[in-house]
Amino acid sequence: MTMLRPSGTAGYDQAASVLLGMRLPFAEVHRHILHLFPVQPARILDVGSGPGHDAATLVGRGHSVTAI
Repeated sequence: MTMLRPSGTAGYDQAASVLLGMRLPFAEVHRHILHLFPVQPARILDVGSGPGHDAATLVGRGHSVTAI
């Protein structure tokens, strides 16, 4: 069985590791809004999460994250 991929994702599997390695640190990306993130564990919805960098960071900080 051949799996069909939308044309917009063609080649992503070969480039993914390089693209993921180019990500800026969470604190740098969000430096202007860091004061808005909860300090205590919270339920967070990450809409447009892409590869999940932010969601992973927030989970690492003790939050429960739903990423879509």
